[in-house]
Amino acid sequence: MSTVRKSPDTTWRALLVTKGLSAAAPILEDYGLSCENDMSLLDEDDLMTLCSKLKQFSSKLLRKWVQGLAYEQRDAADMNHAPAVSKHSNSPPSEDKREEEGKILFQMQV
Repeated sequence: MSTVRKSPDTTWRALLVTKGLSAAAPILEDYGLSCENDMSLLDEDDLMTLCSKLKQFSSKLLRKWVQGLAYEQRDAADMNHAPAVSKHSNSPPSEDKREEEGKILFQMQV
């Protein structure tokens, strides 16, 4: 069984289809955008320029997509900067947490 790899152009256009922006592909590509990472780097001025070249509905879809990418990046950055203890769910509970769990167990037994 052979694996066929999609070209970056095909992958990019397929992504735009899933986002409802297939008609915007030429405009985005003329602006130099060729992947989702490029989209995540747009600032407000770039976004306004692109949106002005699109129909209103496509403009709204583009803005929503770019904002979603920005939120994803912020969430990823927050996770990278979180303290190590909060990252691991298998870390031992704190003394306060153990005491609280003990009280709950006791109340359940009574």
